Amino acid sequence: MKPRVTVVIPTINRESLPIALNSVTKQTFQDFEVIVVDDSVDQSVVSNGFRVIRTGGLVGVSKARNLGMSNV
Repeated sequence: MKPRVTVVIPTINRESLPIALNSVTKQTFQDFEVIVVDDSVDQSVVSNGFRVIRTGGLVGVSKARNLGMSNV
């Protein structure tokens, strides 16, 4: 069964990404999935149970967000 909410987080070498992911997981509403779109060249995001899509690097925030949305 698909989750009711999908959270798409485009990122590029964001140091605060663990804080954002922690915030999502602490919500009282739990029927969600998280898709992290890693737009960094080094593809450094570790999944930690979240879905990670790798762009190959530097496609930009709009394309990264759209890529995440097309994978919902």
